[in-house]
Amino acid sequence: MKRTLVGAAIAVSLGVMVGAIGKRAVQKPSSSRADTASVDSLQTTPKRDSVLVVAVLTKSTCAACQSARFRGLASELVTRAHQIARTAGLRLHLHGIAADEDPNSSFEYLSRLLPFDEYSFGRGWLNRAAYSPFWTDQGAVASVPQVIIVREATEVGTAGMCITGSDTIRRAIGIDEVSQLLAQDDWTSLRGSER
Repeated sequence: MKRTLVGAAIAVSLGVMVGAIGKRAVQKPSSSRADTASVDSLQTTPKRDSVLVVAVLTKSTCAACQSARFRGLASELVTRAHQIARTAGLRLHLHGIAADEDPNSSFEYLSRLLPFDEYSFGRGWLNRAAYSPFWTDQGAVASVPQVIIVREATEVGTAGMCITGSDTIRRAIGIDEVSQLLAQDDWTSLRGSER
């Protein structure tokens, strides 16, 4: 029973649906995406995984973020991210982050911009997702639009899920740098000291 409750708590934190408490309390999300982690793996042997996280920080009131040029670059970003992750043998996770105060306008803007796997919005620059990855290394700048590429190593097993390693490998600040990022052949070979 204790194991099931721990698994259910982990599943809730991962954003999946939880059924009635019992042997099969955790249910798989109804997603057709091939890269969705299996919730069943929380109850079996540990599984190690490498993920390419592409975090896009925007603001719905930012003129550059609303521009046709940025929307085109964002669309191209998704295509390139899929290609690079596939070539590197990594799963891809797209994270949309809006540094807006109003969660409703933030979600509306992000959902129109890209098909993100995860959305973070509300509380402006105090949004935990807006400040966590953006203020933990020396290249952090409070500016939008911004793209951060992170390579994460994860382990999912009976004790839950753990990020065993996280390396910021690329940061692009502003439309011109996002455009330059898209011209790079392999984002995963770049290191955090390069902006």
